[in-house]
Amino acid sequence: MMPLKYFQLSSKKTLYGFGISLLLCLLVSAIVPYFESEEFHIRNFESKLHKKEVAIEKLIETFAQEIETSNYNDLFKKKLISYKSLYAKDGFVLLVYEKDSLKFWSDNHIPVENFLLKICLDNKIVKLNNGFFEVRRKELNNKVIIGLILIKNDYSFNNEFLKDEYATGFQLPNNTNILESKSNSTHDIYSKEKHYLFTIDNVEHEAILWIEYLQIVLFLSSIIFLILLIEQSCFRLFQKFGFYIYYLCFGIIISIIRFAMLKIGFPEVLYNTDLFSPSIYAHTAFIPSLGDLLIHAALLATY
Repeated sequence: MMPLKYFQLSSKKTLYGFGISLLLCLLVSAIVPYFESEEFHIRNFESKLHKKEVAIEKLIETFAQEIETSNYNDLFKKKLISYKSLYAKDGFVLLVYEKDSLKFWSDNHIPVENFLLKICLDNKIVKLNNGFFEVRRKELNNKVIIGLILIKNDYSFNNEFLKDEYATGFQLPNNTNILESKSNSTHDIYSKEKHYLFTIDNVEHEAILWIEYLQIVLFLSSIIFLILLIEQSCFRLFQKFGFYIYYLCFGIIISIIRFAMLKIGFPEVLYNTDLFSPSIYAHTAFIPSLGDLLIHAALLATY
């Protein structure tokens, strides 16, 4: 390898580049555990649920004004098109009971009784045949307007079309369980009014891909600046002792750094990806994955 002096940045700029990229890489690595923690997932879930509560309450208020001036036949004819996307898009369902009888429904995917007294829609959370729903209601004269917020689908059987998964917007692993009573080592979920709704447990780690990609980019940037910095330092040896001493020192330093990375598995984010998994490719302790082989090849090409 000949010295790369002809395209090098100044030593000062290279040092700044290395320091900034390494600092950002360490900073992101420090905050990643929080964003992948149970606490973050719970807070994020509860925050999105509160936003849905606000949205469906506004929808109920608007609908309450409409049923005062329209009959149900007109609502089905004029409004069903605009309301039928609510369930697919937001997981919302509107129901109207008048004198205990079901008069209007925005979506027919939700199995509910024709008579209000036969179902437990007085509760804040209800388990229907195909899922868990939060219940929001408004009484208007002899009418009861009910807004249902889908929390999670829960079918009696599953296939490629029917899956027990959380509603759109809730980024929880699908195997996270919903419990209707409090228990130890679980997380209680509250409405925006601070009323207890339900409890969830088994919130597993779920990686946030864009943060992991950011870590990888910052790490690779810091490695590039580090190699340039080492090359600039070794260039002084080239000027004083000649090419072979420069070549030897540069190779030894790069080898030590690479050996340390392999020994401690740094950065961890790299070794959590499929590319750095031995399940795809593994040769020896020094080439434990395809990703490591590519790094070796890149360093050899630089060398």
